[in-house]
Amino acid sequence: ETIAINYGFDNDYSPLFLEEIENYPTSVSDEEIKNRYDFRYQNSCTIDGADTKDMDDGLYGEMLDNGNIRVYVHIADVSHYVKPGSLVFERACEKATSAYLNNSVFHMLHYKISNGICSLNPYEDRLTKTVIMDIDPNGNIASFSVVKSVINSKKKMTYDEVDKILLNEE
Repeated sequence: ETIAINYGFDNDYSPLFLEEIENYPTSVSDEEIKNRYDFRYQNSCTIDGADTKDMDDGLYGEMLDNGNIRVYVHIADVSHYVKPGSLVFERACEKATSAYLNNSVFHMLHYKISNGICSLNPYEDRLTKTVIMDIDPNGNIASFSVVKSVINSKKKMTYDEVDKILLNEE
């Protein structure tokens, strides 16, 4: 922790910063969903380490009639909430990354954002940007698009769980 602190990482927040954080929502509103593709019906999931609390990407895939696979990669839409000029934005630019230590985290974004409204927690509506790719049987990307979207992840999966599915066919 001392080394991280010497390199500028900290979890110290000014009273003004904490006041700004209090104005961040804890759930997605109907107004925010307007004009976004709605993928809440998908059985999308996140895949992260077992101890991860900030799931910022998820995925879903489906077979198409033409033999291609359509893959949806959902990325948390942090830019919807963290606006240039805000104290949260300025701190994120200053820190540039989170530092994960054995027993602690120095957050780039306050945990209310990174583990809350911008985390693709299971069974919670979340705003995302989604890359939709059609991949042919040879692994080539046949087409792709990027859209603003809303999802509702159905499962927080771990790397070990995915390995069991892929390697052990469980």
